[in-house]
Amino acid sequence: MKSFDVVFIVHRIFNGDKRKLGGADRIMEFLSFEGKDILLIEHPLTGLKEADTQKWNYALVSRIKNGGITQIEKVPLINLPVPFKWVVEVAFNVYYIRQNISGKPVLMASDPLNSLAGFFLFNKFSKKYFHCIDYSDKRFDNLFLNLFYNLILRISFRSSDYIGVVSQRIEDRIKSFYKVPQKKILYIPNSPVFRRIDLKGKEPNSIICTGGAIIKKYDYEKILEIMKLMRRKLSNVVLYALGTTVEDRDYFEKVKSLAKKYKVLDNIVFTEFLDKKETENYLKKAMIGLSFYSRDTSYYTYYGDSLKIREYALFGIPTVSDGNSATDLEMEENNAGFIVEDAVAAAEKIQRLFEDKALYSKMQGSCVLWAKKMDKAKILKDLEGKLFEG
Repeated sequence: MKSFDVVFIVHRIFNGDKRKLGGADRIMEFLSFEGKDILLIEHPLTGLKEADTQKWNYALVSRIKNGGITQIEKVPLINLPVPFKWVVEVAFNVYYIRQNISGKPVLMASDPLNSLAGFFLFNKFSKKYFHCIDYSDKRFDNLFLNLFYNLILRISFRSSDYIGVVSQRIEDRIKSFYKVPQKKILYIPNSPVFRRIDLKGKEPNSIICTGGAIIKKYDYEKILEIMKLMRRKLSNVVLYALGTTVEDRDYFEKVKSLAKKYKVLDNIVFTEFLDKKETENYLKKAMIGLSFYSRDTSYYTYYGDSLKIREYALFGIPTVSDGNSATDLEMEENNAGFIVEDAVAAAEKIQRLFEDKALYSKMQGSCVLWAKKMDKAKILKDLEGKLFEG
């Protein structure tokens, strides 16, 4: 048996052998650089929404130390249909921790299913932290699955010492509906660590949309409508579309066909999957960021926090969004972007920001102030104190 400071359990979308990282991973990275030894248990996903089409039948166990991940083992699991697959996962988490981990580490889980390890092993951990990355009033169409989802949410809220919420909407909901006391709730948005970025290298008439993949989730149909309108005004407008094109090849081909139809294909750069440094190179030169989400993902985005909007702000990029993310309201309140109703309104805002240098400079300043206020380093230092002191 081995002693760790933290046991972190997460569901993970993989693109080949590359991990799709989120806000919880930034917490782990921070803690690892603070000297914490972390055991990572990952249950792979093949897409955003859990479904019968998932093909994963194993768990990955790794160690996070000084920001680096080293795989310990790949453990095969019984491959059963959902929701029985979830039962297997929970049983594995409990068994593996009980058999392999000594001492009393902190448990961190990024969804209610994985946080059940804290419920079943209630005496095993010094503290239990549930990182609530999303919430939905109707998480599943199936009534039974939705009831199960709400049940494990309630168990997770009650058995956790602290609940980190990524949006004010989630905080309001779990206080009013689940009666979670305020003292348990910590506001941990998906904000980046603040640092000063040189904002002088912006490329004229440039737009960016970040994401792990070119998929329906990011509503590229609407983005292409915007590009069609912008192309009529500015022939040199460019969109940097960040993300792999192979996760949903049919959708990507549809996007390409639509781009050809709108005569904007030459104005779009599809970058494929990029690492952190490559992504930042595009963020440094982009003027305006887009954040649009398909209605099909409203179960996830309405209460969720958009990391891309907060990253845009750090790099002095005002955002144009559709209001489908909880972050949009905070963005607008901090004068870091605009919420629009349709492609026409979006094109008008983009055009205005391109042309009005005083307005653009003012909004850039607001973006940076907002990013500084939401500095993840300060937020995580406070979180570390609550989890490891006393």
